[in-house]
Amino acid sequence: MRILHIATRHRRGGAERNLVHTALWETRQGHEVHLAVGRDSMLSEIPAALTVHVVPSLVRDLSPVRDLLTLRALRGLISDRRFDIVHTHQSKAGILGRLAARGIAPVIVHTIHMAPFGPAYGTAASAVFVRAERMCARWTDVIVSVGEELRSGNIAAGIGRPAQYTVIRSPIDVAAFVALRARPAEARVTARQRLGIDGSGKLVVVVASLEPRKRVDLIFRELAPLVRGEEVRLAIAGDGPKRDRLSAQAAALKIAGGVHFLGHVSDIPGLLSVADLLVHAATVEGVPQVTVQALAAGVPVVATEMIGLREVPGAAIRIVPSSGDGLRGSVVAALAESPVPVAIDAFDAWTDAGVDRSLAALHERVDTLVDKRRRARRP
Repeated sequence: MRILHIATRHRRGGAERNLVHTALWETRQGHEVHLAVGRDSMLSEIPAALTVHVVPSLVRDLSPVRDLLTLRALRGLISDRRFDIVHTHQSKAGILGRLAARGIAPVIVHTIHMAPFGPAYGTAASAVFVRAERMCARWTDVIVSVGEELRSGNIAAGIGRPAQYTVIRSPIDVAAFVALRARPAEARVTARQRLGIDGSGKLVVVVASLEPRKRVDLIFRELAPLVRGEEVRLAIAGDGPKRDRLSAQAAALKIAGGVHFLGHVSDIPGLLSVADLLVHAATVEGVPQVTVQALAAGVPVVATEMIGLREVPGAAIRIVPSSGDGLRGSVVAALAESPVPVAIDAFDAWTDAGVDRSLAALHERVDTLVDKRRRARRP
């Protein structure tokens, strides 16, 4: 099969890791796999096994002229290369890619990595995206969701039918995180030093792109009294456009000495091995992968309310309102308790083997559809 994945941009997030795992699994099955991405992409992060097509006009923001150019470019690419399956990802590419593939590609698949509507987006924007998603769902053969709550929310919004949906988790290295549960205290001290984190005491970790959606500023405001009182230190793993503003905020709150900006951290197991607690405060997610990783590592989690926090069976995440009210108290309470690790088999669906089984089931379904529709088109 010849498969085209389409994404608005390729960076270092959870959606990109999910896409790469899927695409590489497909190449191992003998499929020819291509990836079309917008210009705001880290091309060096894309595996060499994929044939890459950069679409310069494909951008995140709404832009009627560029969107029409993107639609034309994608339609030409799909027609010229005669792809058997077009698999779209992310909101913008999901809409434009499916519009472009309609009537050309035998099978169309879309993966929802994060809800494109809801309170975090505002009423007008949500209404536009719900309408667009409902329209595109009419000619989408399979809608893949990374979580059950995400799936249920889309169906409740009238986007597609239940039979169109399947849930495929974003893979994590479960074994690497579970192994951290038995890590000795001496190793934690060494790991802290290696990360450049000085001082002792409780360490609260935040893993997030430094962009508005992740709301690291809210975490700073709520936890500032704890940092000033030297009850906790904060380690911030991630980079992004708000880096300088967050540094200035930390200084203004007089917590700069207790906040460690680590930049992009590729070794998340190493980071979580030194964490006493993970805090997550994004406005919207699909299933926040770092919370699953922390739970697998035996690290307790405190988070503001969002979709995807209740996906791991038996996980006791402390969830506070989206406003952040009660975040400080929940952090204090969580740090005062001995963590109770989640049963290891609760993470089976996130293992490579579990995800690969789901991908095999997906392809059994779509490959059969491709064969059926190719035969139907023959004269």
